[in-house]
Amino acid sequence: MSTTNFGTVTGTIVSDIKERVINNTLKIVEFRIKPIGASDDDSPLPMVAYNGIGQNMLKRYNKGDTVTITHRLRYSTWMNEDNEPRGRYEIIVTSFQTIRLGRISAAQRQQQREEQLQNAQAEAAV
Repeated sequence: MSTTNFGTVTGTIVSDIKERVINNTLKIVEFRIKPIGASDDDSPLPMVAYNGIGQNMLKRYNKGDTVTITHRLRYSTWMNEDNEPRGRYEIIVTSFQTIRLGRISAAQRQQQREEQLQNAQAEAAV
């Protein structure tokens, strides 16, 4: 394995953190991060986190939080509907560390989570 496939980036999460479930088993969490020191012309980096790491990020972070992400690169290939080859690089989160939380406090985050849980339980009871 080449060390050029691994790296670290520190930046601010600039998108909502979204979860997708594929084939009812694989949980994928996706978000974008703007590296510290990036110019205004630079696009945010799309990040992907799988299963446990993604679930932990989903619970812990929001848009506006600053994190350090350790990642690896993966090149995925597939065939589209017209049987043409396609490919893309993915930046896959392997670990993370909190640098600074955004505008809401940890207590406010916990309160929001509890309210969401109560709302989900109320909807499930209907």
